[in-house]
This record gives sequence, C-alpha cells and structure tokens, in this order.
Amino acid sequence: YRLVLEQGAGGADYHGVAETGVPVGEIAMAVTARCQAPAPIVQDVGLAVAELGDWAAGYALDQTMDAPHTRQALAWRPDFTDVIESILHD
Repeated sequence: YRLVLEQGAGGADYHGVAETGVPVGEIAMAVTARCQAPAPIVQDVGLAVAELGDWAAGYALDQTMDAPHTRQALAWRPDFTDVIESILHD
C-alpha cells in the first residue's frame, strides 16, 4: 500500500499478488485446514444465483491473479511468495 501511495499513478490499478496462479479454492482449503474448520460447503451455482443474484456466480470461478504491472511500475518485491505455506505454517 505504501508503494502505491508514494509512487502509484492516480487512477491506476495495482494488484498485491506475490505468487502467480494459486487458485482461490486452494487458498480457501488452506485457510480451512489452518483454522481446523469444516471444509467449505459446495453449492450448486444455479441455486446460489437464484438466492443471491448474478454476482454469486463469481464465487464459482477458481480464479487466479498475477501482478506484473505492480512489480514493474513500483519495483515491488514481495517478502512472502508462497501463500499456502504462509497460511499453513506462519
């Protein structure tokens, strides 16, 4: 956040993603394991959309993100680069 405030261009988007390609589902399962919580409930997308609206379909996507623009534009070098390891053992 500091780098964006100090060096970021107004109106630009920056992602703070230290590791490329980690599916959201894997992150959710790691958080579940770390918290010793029950596994997330998998619900039919159609039922979720019917109950909550179209935006709920986004949760069914196993999205990934990357941050090459942030790294290049701000010379950002993250301290932690293994999200699953950080969740499970930090």
